[in-house]
Amino acid sequence: MRARVAAVAGAATVTLGTLADSVDQAGAALAAAFRDRHPCVRVAVREADFSDPTAGLRAGLVDVALTRAPFDGDGIATHVLGSYPVGFVLRADDPLADRDRVSLADIADRPWFRFPDGTDPAWQAFWACTSEPGRRRPGPAVRTVHQCLQSVLWSGSVGLAPLGHALPAGLTVGSAGRRAAEPVGHRLAGRAPRPARTLLRPHRRRLLPGPRAPHAARRLRRGATRLT
Repeated sequence: MRARVAAVAGAATVTLGTLADSVDQAGAALAAAFRDRHPCVRVAVREADFSDPTAGLRAGLVDVALTRAPFDGDGIATHVLGSYPVGFVLRADDPLADRDRVSLADIADRPWFRFPDGTDPAWQAFWACTSEPGRRRPGPAVRTVHQCLQSVLWSGSVGLAPLGHALPAGLTVGSAGRRAAEPVGHRLAGRAPRPARTLLRPHRRRLLPGPRAPHAARRLRRGATRLT
């Protein structure tokens, strides 16, 4: 019966926004569970860069999103999928690379890779290791994981990254002491019925149901809840 209804009405489509490698870090189990329970729902993936931590959700470009926190949560609800520690990305030949702990004071005078002007202040502040939203550290503006890593390799800049991620040759991640204990999380997100929205992020990821496929998006959010 479900197959007949789907054939007549057309397959439902959910547009999933992803941020950088967020779908790689938190999406495999969720995708498998969703395909198993909803084989007739098609999922289209749209990847965003670091200038938009909602991965197209706030702009209405996607129905749900896998992303990281923190960012401005006004009008957005989130479901956390998991969390992990972060550290400072350094060149392997950096004098600090062999230390057990690297403090913020150790690299305070270094250039930092940063996100473009106009990026969400809370998101920018976390990855710049500052408690002052809107504060800019000097350094190259980046939008992708590749640009972040290459700015360290070629320009000697520094920045935060999750511990345990694979890095290209010549780079390492040093434990950031107190910062290493502050988790960055995965979340699944989607726009919920007004006035609330939901976002799922990997520094905290959230799931939000969108207007184009609200039922399928709600199913995806429920599936994420069962997996956590």
